[in-house]
Amino acid sequence: MWTPILTAIGGELSELIDKPQPSRGESVDEDTPITKGTRVWVPRLRAEAEVLSVQGDGQLRVAAGSLKLTLARSEIRLVHPEA
Repeated sequence: MWTPILTAIGGELSELIDKPQPSRGESVDEDTPITKGTRVWVPRLRAEAEVLSVQGDGQLRVAAGSLKLTLARSEIRLVHPEA
């Protein structure tokens, strides 16, 4: 009988069974300007998200569809709109 393997998105086992994803977007540092409405790539979700707010401690509140979460700048990549 076949037993499915369940892993959490971004969990420690996901890197063993997931195919490597090509890098998307540009890395972000403390000097990168990010404002409300900026589009970002969230590698652990493998999805684009929109910045809802930049919090006082530098963390970002983002929405990927109906999912809203708070992330550090190190957890996102900047997406540039197509020219």
